[in-house]
Amino acid sequence: YILRAYELWGEEAPLRLLGDFAFAVWDESNQTLFCARDPIGVKPFIYYWDGKRLLFGSESKQIFEDSTISKELNSAFLGEVLIVSFSSREETPYRALHRLPPGYKFHVRSGVCTIRSYWHWNPDTESVSKGSLEEHAEGFRTIFDKAVRCRLRVPRGYRTGSLLSGGLDSSSIVGVATRMRQADERPFPVFTIHFDAIDPSRRIKNKDPVDESFYSSTMIRHFGLERHELRIECQSPLGDLEENMRIQDGPLFFPNLAYFQMLFHQVSASGVRVLLHGEGGDELFVPGSSCASREIWRGRFETFFKDAKGKKQL
Repeated sequence: YILRAYELWGEEAPLRLLGDFAFAVWDESNQTLFCARDPIGVKPFIYYWDGKRLLFGSESKQIFEDSTISKELNSAFLGEVLIVSFSSREETPYRALHRLPPGYKFHVRSGVCTIRSYWHWNPDTESVSKGSLEEHAEGFRTIFDKAVRCRLRVPRGYRTGSLLSGGLDSSSIVGVATRMRQADERPFPVFTIHFDAIDPSRRIKNKDPVDESFYSSTMIRHFGLERHELRIECQSPLGDLEENMRIQDGPLFFPNLAYFQMLFHQVSASGVRVLLHGEGGDELFVPGSSCASREIWRGRFETFFKDAKGKKQL
């Protein structure tokens, strides 16, 4: 699909693609290497460029297969990691390597590398719709349905599945995906994590605040889903720390990533090729501290208090 899109639209192809991607196309006729990364930056794209030589891949370790590339650490980037504050979308833990920012493309021709943005969204320049709440909700439903539908397309012999915690985000995705499933298809596969050995002292009104299996089980029964469960007993999330850091090519921001690595092995073994999830839903739909500070900085106190009130209600 990507090659066909490039044949049809050339360097405008990234704007026509749906979903996440990072790719490189060698254009023989124009003697040009064209690369692009999806607008949100889901797929990684790491590269090394010294003015004469270009190496790129989805992981730093691929580039370091060339032993001549320096592994000197980027102290500025690592400092930002320690304070959980990131100002650059291009830096990596290594000074010699860079990331192609989300929504950017670059091409190399005749020894010249050009990097520019092909997509940028600025909420401050978007026109504000005057429609009703019902019209906004219907507009969102249309976009949401389209986002799920296009991700249900997978090569023959593979399936689409989803992580399911039972929360609003993943449950909404699973509900829409199930509605779009053909009548003769197998039940939609979902993957959950269940914690067995939890300290009873942490229970609240006989409910475990860590284990969400009650909510995911409700969804599974309601939609008749195909359940795959990873049961966690006493495994420490730091047990495979070095291996997970090797996989991630850098520092780990979420200690529970180790549990998801176990789950992903289960996903792969089940024949699921595309895995949906609700990660990031809260950041998109619930006003966060970054939005609040922005409104205060701009003197929009009325907007700040409305957002804060809405977040409290949620």
